[in-house]
Amino acid sequence: MVVGLVITFFFLLLLLHNYSKAIIWIAMTLQFLSYLGTGIGGLKIFNIVVAASILLFFVNKKKISQDPYPKPLVYGSVLFIFSFLITSYSSGWMSLPTVISNIMTYFLFPFLLWKSIKSSKELNLAINIFYYVIAIAIFWGIIEIILRRNVIFEVVESIFVLEDFTINADTIRYGVKRCNSFFSYFSTYGVATFIAFIVFFTKGRWFPDKKHNYVALSILCIIAAF
Repeated sequence: MVVGLVITFFFLLLLLHNYSKAIIWIAMTLQFLSYLGTGIGGLKIFNIVVAASILLFFVNKKKISQDPYPKPLVYGSVLFIFSFLITSYSSGWMSLPTVISNIMTYFLFPFLLWKSIKSSKELNLAINIFYYVIAIAIFWGIIEIILRRNVIFEVVESIFVLEDFTINADTIRYGVKRCNSFFSYFSTYGVATFIAFIVFFTKGRWFPDKKHNYVALSILCIIAAF
């Protein structure tokens, strides 16, 4: 519980100190660990810092990118939110706080991330953080395959309160353990590494001097997704 609160306060302070940089760090780290709880009343760390970032947006409007949010994303988000509200209401299975939380994290936070990437400097920061996060995830995935045990997730379970669906998989497929590294589920790990493959492959084409690093990690991403 203490660790969850410490991390929450750290990101809240970072939001107050440097809003755009904090949004990028939250997007590239906490977003992949959205199952981590503060230890208080079922509140997730990610949801708390996203709510704070939405409130602080109005204070930092002049410090962020003034580029308009792409219209396809606006139309898609509005349509998706409308459909989400209708289906949630008609099915009756989702509570109002959960609906509000999902709208904030799925639709409003991506808008904040877009606005926080003001130049190539912020874009490079985001990709570089993502690079190391995925590299660490793949490293622990390899350890998980060797040991046939998810040591890192066991540590996470012991020091955090988990507030979302998680599986520490122990099943074997094609002779290999199904891995989720520090992600909540093996499917989540696969999706993240496949998206990372696309990002790093493209990044390697942009920067030939670092191409070998990105190509190597791209190959590992495909193996991790498999």
